[in-house]
Amino acid sequence: MDKDLTNLAPQYNSARWPVLLVNSGLRVEFANRAAAELFGAHLLEAGASIESIWAGEKTGSFAATIEKTRRLPQGTGAVKLKVATGEPRLLQILVCETNSSPQAHWLIQVLDPANSPAAAASAPILTEAVAHRQKLECALQLARTVALDFNNSLTSILGHISLILARIEPDHPWRKALLEVEKSAERAAETAHDLAAFSRSEKRDESNPQGNINVILRRVAEAFKASTPKKIQWVFDFEEPIFACRFDEAKIQQAFTRLVDNAVDAIDDFGAIRLRSRNIAPAKTGGLAQVLIQIEDSGHGIPKELMSRVFEPFFTTKKEHRGLGLALVYGIVTNHGGTVSLISEPDQGTTVSVQLAAEAKPVRDLDFDESQLRGTETLLVVDDDELVLNMAQAILSAFGYTVIAVRSGKAALEEFEAVGGKVDMVLTDLVMPGMGGRELADELSRRRPGLPIVTMSGFIRGGTNTDEAFLQKPFTAQDLLRRVRTGLA
Repeated sequence: MDKDLTNLAPQYNSARWPVLLVNSGLRVEFANRAAAELFGAHLLEAGASIESIWAGEKTGSFAATIEKTRRLPQGTGAVKLKVATGEPRLLQILVCETNSSPQAHWLIQVLDPANSPAAAASAPILTEAVAHRQKLECALQLARTVALDFNNSLTSILGHISLILARIEPDHPWRKALLEVEKSAERAAETAHDLAAFSRSEKRDESNPQGNINVILRRVAEAFKASTPKKIQWVFDFEEPIFACRFDEAKIQQAFTRLVDNAVDAIDDFGAIRLRSRNIAPAKTGGLAQVLIQIEDSGHGIPKELMSRVFEPFFTTKKEHRGLGLALVYGIVTNHGGTVSLISEPDQGTTVSVQLAAEAKPVRDLDFDESQLRGTETLLVVDDDELVLNMAQAILSAFGYTVIAVRSGKAALEEFEAVGGKVDMVLTDLVMPGMGGRELADELSRRRPGLPIVTMSGFIRGGTNTDEAFLQKPFTAQDLLRRVRTGLA
């Protein structure tokens, strides 16, 4: 048993209900006494297979059944298992994932061991365990709701502030105050992102569109260049053309924002930050093309005794920080199937390297200057939050677009028909009462195949049947305008 897994023994070995820890190879890494009593002592042997107690259909898969059960409400379901006498029994089990070792594991608890001698005594404990899980689900749902409302408010604030900053003179007496408001809103947005990230289960999404990683790096760096008072020399060393990567733009931008923020913090008053991207040809990686991204600073570096902890959640050496930065970067990159590493020496600076899978073909840079962000197209904007809707309408109208703004999916369909489908793009929130944004996108795509659609949300998107782009809330005026031009291009 992995040394980290031994911590489970004191917690569950004396439990009066069966508990099993199963690795991704379907081997039992831990079974408590109640499990051995119900299913047989063979489960205590090293390398015992969980399939030895599988009594389901011969054509079925035990792993698939366990994973399906984990995804059910509260992670509970009925599964047919063989007890110690060899007799198959339908038992209620609770399944959850645990990351206590490098491999994925399932923690399986039998909630209805009706044939176990300890059943009567364990009932109150089992009820308490299920109640605790339900409370946790309620708390996570509350966190998701708070993050959603928080993001909508911040989207309106950031959108209006960034529009004003783009229009007022550089020496305007209010510009400094507006920059401070924007900075505070962006910090609040990070908190909202963290809250949302810890309230959901993120999975790698193979449907992510191909993108240009150089655009994201340049956008992040320009934002810091405009807002930091430190005298920093910025060096961009981007390979052009860069290989095409599949990534969730909002999440990858969030990851690079954290890394650049750390680089800026590492510099006291003067220093240099270099952002580098390189193509790695398939011949160098055994058949897989990759893109290498490096963020290098000349700051004070990291002490050697702390290097092993830098990716730990809630570990930080900074005042007024939550210690979520590098942990979230690690999660975002690995969820994209990539790798992240860090090298640092005290007083010698730090270099963070990120590698992402790519396709060995160039991708065109679709970044725009302000003159290219203007347009005359007709846009249908849908959001049930009036603040977000008004902000988007104000920004898009100011840049020449004709905007049809509505607050529901039903109203969007009515307006779409009223103008005879003569809409150049649709921007819709995903989470709305009644008809949600994804349902609306599917219906509009059915009525007019190929219609450009941008979905918006404070949460990471899931799978979709439509080929729409995505805009993460909260967003700035520039984010909105770039997304519109990219979609129309």
